[in-house]
Amino acid sequence: MGLTYNTWQTMFAAWKNTDKLRRGVSHVIFTKLLRKWTAKQLAEIHRAPETHVIEGEIIGRNELRALATSAIEIEHIEHSWELAGGHYYNVHPEMVAKLATTNLTSVPASMIEMPDNKQFCLICFDRSPQPLLMYDPGTAYASQITAMLCYKMAASDRHPHGSLALLIGTTFHNEVRRKLTARSTPYEFAGAISTAVIDCDPELSVAEAIHKTLEKTVVSFNRPKEENVSTYEWMSTCLRVIVTIGFLRNSSPELFEYDVLARYRDEYRRASDTRRKELEKLSRAAKKPGWNFGTSELFLTDNVPIRGSSDGDGLRELTWAHIRKGHPHAVRYGPNRSFVKIKWFRAVAVRPDLPFKAQ
Repeated sequence: MGLTYNTWQTMFAAWKNTDKLRRGVSHVIFTKLLRKWTAKQLAEIHRAPETHVIEGEIIGRNELRALATSAIEIEHIEHSWELAGGHYYNVHPEMVAKLATTNLTSVPASMIEMPDNKQFCLICFDRSPQPLLMYDPGTAYASQITAMLCYKMAASDRHPHGSLALLIGTTFHNEVRRKLTARSTPYEFAGAISTAVIDCDPELSVAEAIHKTLEKTVVSFNRPKEENVSTYEWMSTCLRVIVTIGFLRNSSPELFEYDVLARYRDEYRRASDTRRKELEKLSRAAKKPGWNFGTSELFLTDNVPIRGSSDGDGLRELTWAHIRKGHPHAVRYGPNRSFVKIKWFRAVAVRPDLPFKAQ
């Protein structure tokens, strides 16, 4: 069965699609309407009680105010991403766990990269249920990550070394939360957008920078203490995935295959470099400026390289043959091994002269 990746529908596109009469409205007009709508929302919130009940859930005035004001910022980021080319990367479901568990303790946060060194990009996930992307299943907050819109920010007073910011899109499985979140946009919205910022501080490792981000973000959610562990794990997956994809795109480009139109896919895999560029150009013209990540790794198990007579550091003799799966790994390089990058180690057959263990 084929994969179906989520996309990111911008606020402007969603607003136009709710009414045929809006199809010809320009983006400039929409931003003016959005600012008017936000001002109206804030005026209504100012007159509301400090805390009140919406659909049976107690909601604070500050939460509603934050939802209303975030709409303008989110729309600006979405529009900037589109103007920059609307680039995206589809992540194969089998790759999510590998990316989320990559050891980033030896990589300085100042080395955080965006894929292809772009300022904006979109990370898309498959629509099938994925446990690592699920958020509080079975609760009022139940949702799943659909996509992440990422952008690199320049140095500022708040982040003197620059930062990597994310808009994390999710779909709600609960009607109450869906109705509440719809208040943050001028149209019906079936999901939510969370934000996170990783500080590219050279004094911190990537793992430490992610931990610092999570501490601030989880506290700002104002959730019950016992629910913070789930929130922490969910956000950690998001941050690790985008950071690792950035490293791998720039160090192991062979893991990425251009997301050509469906009618070109079979031809693309057999085509010459010249023909591939032609097919990519045709696909870009059809508004597909993106890549599939990890798909090529699924075709390696029948033709993998052979490894020597022992496993790991050579201290343990093996009794069974096995295939070591592909995985990302931090590698030091440069003068005095002072630089670090994430490389992909492809699948390898270990001790093929031995029998495979019966399953």
